[in-house]
Amino acid sequence: MPTHQSHIDASQLHKAMLTRVVMLRRRVDDLIPRRLRAVISPDDILQEVWISAHRTFPRDRALHPRAFEEWLMTIARCRVTDAVRAARTAKRGGGRIFRPRDAAYHSSLCDLFDRACPRQLTPSSEFHREEVAQVVADQLQHLTPDRREVVELRYLQGLSNREIAQRLDKTPAAVNSLLHKGIVALGALLGPACKYLSDADSSEGEPRHT
Repeated sequence: MPTHQSHIDASQLHKAMLTRVVMLRRRVDDLIPRRLRAVISPDDILQEVWISAHRTFPRDRALHPRAFEEWLMTIARCRVTDAVRAARTAKRGGGRIFRPRDAAYHSSLCDLFDRACPRQLTPSSEFHREEVAQVVADQLQHLTPDRREVVELRYLQGLSNREIAQRLDKTPAAVNSLLHKGIVALGALLGPACKYLSDADSSEGEPRHT
């Protein structure tokens, strides 16, 4: 467990979580009932924790490391509870347990990450693809509406620039300008995530976080 006492703000979220992955995974593993360990993966829970943390971390204040870890554990307990309920529902014949979203959509988000960030990333694990896709999807929401719309139409829905221009009643030049500005702005919004996700170990058969 980290011993430094400096407060953690939004800009340090990725690094702070990275340094606590081993601790968090161990605690999550302890929370999963033994009888359900065949159907609930700690890695799936950690993925859900990452997503929730990224979405809900307070942007206007910093957390003491101990408060940060307690906050992460609160999220983890909630996600484990959700997983246990889903597993029991599935056992009774309904519901399902932690399935990834549409693979093609996630692939498009990962491609968009590659385009927006200066370093290339080809994540090899489904966990990593989910993580990349969620970060990009979240940051897209911070683009201006016009930029977000053209970026999503072009890179997530696969429309051509001409088709986008016709749909939005804009000139092709205006669409090109919005696309360029949107990708540049997305890269800036991703910020530390570009380095974190590009540097993360994604080799098959090896742990990603150490």
